[in-house]
Amino acid sequence: MFWKLHGIESHKNKTNMALKTFNIDHDVHKEFADHCKAHGISMSKRIENFIKLELQNLKQEQKPAAPSLPEHPPTTLSLPQPDDHPLGKYC
Repeated sequence: MFWKLHGIESHKNKTNMALKTFNIDHDVHKEFADHCKAHGISMSKRIENFIKLELQNLKQEQKPAAPSLPEHPPTTLSLPQPDDHPLGKYC
């Protein structure tokens, strides 16, 4: 079955809509169309929002991962012992 999204130019915000044709399983289309009709949902808008979400997911997957900092063992501070220098008893 061919399913058409009818494009309408919006006079409010001047965005261009596109007329597209997709091959969709008849039973899937009918079930979704019935659901949308029963709930007053725009099928075109639902498909558009789905595509936008998919694009966001694709862009996130393509972002390079932040470089991780190399792990260093904790440094230990060795303090001089009092006997190490002549004034050690005052330190």
